[in-house]
Amino acid sequence: MQQPTIQQTATQWLPPCPDFLKCNVDARFYDAAGITAWGWCLRDNRGRFILAGTNL
Repeated sequence: MQQPTIQQTATQWLPPCPDFLKCNVDARFYDAAGITAWGWCLRDNRGRFILAGTNL
């Protein structure tokens, strides 16, 4: 069985407006194990780390 081609595009983090926080999230499903994993990260408008979390 042929695997689909995955194309990745370089992205750059864009800050939120002043006095706001930005929450970036990512998730993954591991089909063979039936496991879902996710994580998140909060940053301020200067890109400074505030808080993060994961379910791992």
